[in-house]
Amino acid sequence: MDFVRITALLVYAYGALTYGALVALMLRREARRRSGAASERAPCEALDFPSAAITVVSFLWFAVLLLLTLVSLNPEIKQWPYQTASLFLVFLYPPLIIHDAYENLKRASPAPPGRVGGSSCGSST
Repeated sequence: MDFVRITALLVYAYGALTYGALVALMLRREARRRSGAASERAPCEALDFPSAAITVVSFLWFAVLLLLTLVSLNPEIKQWPYQTASLFLVFLYPPLIIHDAYENLKRASPAPPGRVGGSSCGSST
């Protein structure tokens, strides 16, 4: 069981560190963009809301799982707040993924799709 806990600590610490670095770089780039600071590099494409939100939720999820693993080492500390936060963060993924897919589809084809079937629900032909 100790091997599983050590592996979980390493995986969650690595995930929290990498996603935390991504969030820090995103915030720094956004702050530079808003301040109007000139950059000698070519500007990169800005992240849309779903992509940035997925990155932030991933960081928070890894951080909560790291805390949950650390809290599980001490049986006197209640684990339910961390488990609840983890469950809440997991249920944020499906709407963000669907929103990201919608944004990508909207960017790929700006014209709305036509009606399927050719008739509306209330018409009688």
